[in-house]
Amino acid sequence: MAEDANLNFEPELFFDVQAAAQPGAHAPAGFISPEYEEEIVSGQISYFERGEKMSAEDMESLQVGRLRELLSYAGEHVPYWRSLFRDLAYIEGRIQDYLVALDGSLVPAAPVLFDYNFDYSDINQFQVAQVRSGYIEFKIVPNELQSISTEALNKRVIDGFSRLLGLKFTISVSIHQSLGCGGRGKFRYVDQAIKIVSN
Repeated sequence: MAEDANLNFEPELFFDVQAAAQPGAHAPAGFISPEYEEEIVSGQISYFERGEKMSAEDMESLQVGRLRELLSYAGEHVPYWRSLFRDLAYIEGRIQDYLVALDGSLVPAAPVLFDYNFDYSDINQFQVAQVRSGYIEFKIVPNELQSISTEALNKRVIDGFSRLLGLKFTISVSIHQSLGCGGRGKFRYVDQAIKIVSN
């Protein structure tokens, strides 16, 4: 990631607005009240200026990382999300839709696999298989009208998902003629062999 892309989100720059001078007094739209310190405003401007210099790839990586941080924080500190995530874990098979990172942390697969920024144009079907922590295999059935070489397709998958998943996984790709359904006749996008136990 480029040095300019190394932005640390500082919520106090955006949410530490001091109370208005009088209760109920609000500044009109577009007006920065004197209570809104110059330091806060200059910090916000600096933050956005650094963001404008980022490449699309770095911005996407930053956004995915921030989303992951937000969901993790919400799952730990917000009762609604904590309850929702706990309930989802009890739905049979749902916990097996997570990937286990090198550090043992669980990464939900769906937000990564169905990221709208990844180009699936040459892929007819795919599945992610995991048999040990930190290692995932993308099983791919290429599109019959594949417009790029198999090597280029492999590189696209490895580079794209390495960017989305960060350094938590080693990724490999294998090419298949077809991918079968699981034991219950249902196709699973994640073939998780690691037994994940929900808390």
